[in-house]
Amino acid sequence: MINLSDTQIIDYGDEYYNLVLPKIMPKYRALNHNLKNKLSGDRMIDFISGSNETEFKIFLKDLLTEKIDFLKIKYPQLAIYMYTADFLESTVSEVKKILIGISPSDKHSRTLARETYISEVIFKGGNNSIWIKELNNKRLNKNLLLTSEEKLKKFLKIIKIYFGRLNIFLKNVIDYSHISGEIRKNVLLNFGIEVCPYCNRNYISKFKKMGK
Repeated sequence: MINLSDTQIIDYGDEYYNLVLPKIMPKYRALNHNLKNKLSGDRMIDFISGSNETEFKIFLKDLLTEKIDFLKIKYPQLAIYMYTADFLESTVSEVKKILIGISPSDKHSRTLARETYISEVIFKGGNNSIWIKELNNKRLNKNLLLTSEEKLKKFLKIIKIYFGRLNIFLKNVIDYSHISGEIRKNVLLNFGIEVCPYCNRNYISKFKKMGK
């Protein structure tokens, strides 16, 4: 992993933001600002600070230049997003570990174990688990108990669908492909990065192409 000093990030942050902003703003303006986020119940645009362009620009600059811990505090929706993503990634495997000690024939205890796990995730997450909590309450109100692994996966699939729709929306404005080769080159040069940012093992060689 490449470690960048706070000074490096602060020094180049404004320049980086100014390079990226002209590419992103037209995409932001083209978004459908009325699409509903079924995870939260509000509009998807509200996840990136709403329809106010000034607020979006502040959000974007923070996202590009600030630390994760700072972002999760200033923008609670990011903390909720990350907690939900971790829940979707880990739940099936974690529940399987819990069920190892419970006989397959003991359907009641296995159902209870699944329900208890979801409840504990919601409790531990506090406000960060609000999306999970709301969708779980809807499930319980329909009396759809997690009596099998298939029903657990079905519950998770519903959340994944809503989560995926949000990701598609966000990708319109927050996507690596929006950063041109020239911007990526400037980032590497300004930060003095000499190894591959992906594998952190292969050294980067600078070369000229068509005089550049």
